Amino acid sequence: MAYRVYNELDYGIPVYDYNEGFPPAVSPTRLGCLRVKDDEKRLETIRVLPQLVDKLYYRATISFVMVYDKF
Repeated sequence: MAYRVYNELDYGIPVYDYNEGFPPAVSPTRLGCLRVKDDEKRLETIRVLPQLVDKLYYRATISFVMVYDKF
């Protein structure tokens, strides 16, 4: 799941103006997008030792810095 989130950050996060209203009555205007700043995205996997748990679980930490990009 972490890899999916990590890869989706490349597409940016849209920013909408919800002061206009909220669906279904009105679709908000898209104001811009949050984009990952160059080289500011990291994924670190954290392995849990098999001796500590019954199942082998993996955890991950995603760190990123985003900037607002107005169209």
